[in-house]
Amino acid sequence: MMEFMRSIDYLGNVSLTKGSEEEKRNKIQCCRTVAESIISQHQRNQIDFPRFLSISCASILKVHSDEEIDVRTVAEESFNKIVGALIDSHSDRILFELFRTLKKGMEGGKAQRIALKKFGDVCHYIRPSKSRKYITSLIPCLEEIIQEADEVMHQVLASTMQKLCATMIFYLKEKEINRLICLFLSRISDPS
Repeated sequence: MMEFMRSIDYLGNVSLTKGSEEEKRNKIQCCRTVAESIISQHQRNQIDFPRFLSISCASILKVHSDEEIDVRTVAEESFNKIVGALIDSHSDRILFELFRTLKKGMEGGKAQRIALKKFGDVCHYIRPSKSRKYITSLIPCLEEIIQEADEVMHQVLASTMQKLCATMIFYLKEKEINRLICLFLSRISDPS
């Protein structure tokens, strides 16, 4: 438990710029420790498990914006491990953390791209009673992404929209759909 807490603290305060080889190893080790600890049965039995899960997801998603590709790769593997193990039982918490990272906008960087991709992958876990709330909150994020000049983000959005629409289009009003279509059409002539 102490190693888990130290790893969470380290990931929460670490710089995402290139550092020494030791700092890189520490980030990688902390990502792995957080993932292994949060999916362990001992951790799941803790009273504060939902809070620890939120902090773990946020920390690992933050590390996705690191400049070192090795660190980003391990962060993605760690997050995939968490999602794979806990999405069935804690989908609300994971979806919320992905959504929070999406709402950060441009400051989210690469983490925002990963969050959008993963949100699309797991959006079918959203309960029907919460779908309208999620989609209305997601529209401003999507509008911001559409208006960005980031070509990679547009590619992620294009691959994610099919999954999002399959699950959530039914909860949009006609005006909202038309607004999104107009935004997409306005960007068709842009090179990105």
